[in-house]
Amino acid sequence: MHFVDMLVHRWDLARALERPYAAPSVLTRAALPIARTMTGPGSGLNGPGGVYKPPLPEDPALDPVANLAALLGRDPRWRATP
Repeated sequence: MHFVDMLVHRWDLARALERPYAAPSVLTRAALPIARTMTGPGSGLNGPGGVYKPPLPEDPALDPVANLAALLGRDPRWRATP
């Protein structure tokens, strides 16, 4: 869980600072199944009272880190506003 959180927190910071972020594929390949399990149906980690918003659908057109963010309830297309 902390592994997934750290990858997504780096994504959060990169987006907020308008910087690129590409996690190594070996890390995202390992993290995606963990994130799917963490936020799967019936998980107490997401939704009301959870630590994450409800998961958003994965999109094969997005990079793997954006899909990790979506699984943790973040909008993978979010951008900082000026």
